[in-house]
Amino acid sequence: MSPLVIATWNVEYGLGPELNRRRRALLDEIAADVWVLTEIHSSLTPGDQYLPAASSQRQGPGRVSPRSSWATVRVRRELQPKAVQTSDSVRTAACLVNSDDANLLVFGTVFPWIGDQERPDFVTEMNAQRDDWMRLGEENHAELGAAGDFNVYLVPRPATVARLTSSRRARPCALQFRQMM
Repeated sequence: MSPLVIATWNVEYGLGPELNRRRRALLDEIAADVWVLTEIHSSLTPGDQYLPAASSQRQGPGRVSPRSSWATVRVRRELQPKAVQTSDSVRTAACLVNSDDANLLVFGTVFPWIGDQERPDFVTEMNAQRDDWMRLGEENHAELGAAGDFNVYLVPRPATVARLTSSRRARPCALQFRQMM
């Protein structure tokens, strides 16, 4: 059994053909089974071999344009992802993935940041998502894999993507950080 590779990247809306060619090359290089992409524009995808389970469209001031989402989860077709409705369809997206003998709930999210005008209370958001994680995990008899933009630094900057490998039989995970762009 090979490990399932889950990667996450905040691509800051992925606009611009030249930047997207470079971003796409990095997505191909990582070759994850599951991508959790945050602040994503629909013009950037990891390829046709991935199926999307995306959050609702986001529109707003500044760089945010139509066809943008806070979070999208994209999964290799052969893993047959099934979209799952979260309690917060604006900043989260989730799907079920069957990998060997494991049923995995992949939950993509963007948590509030300092100065977030739309959702200023990080603790309230964290508690609401925790409740969602537990409910969806129980309803679907699935283990949780949460990823995305947590808006807290777990490692020194400028690490912006994590490659997480795990499997049901091999509980320890390998977490590798690397600077993407």
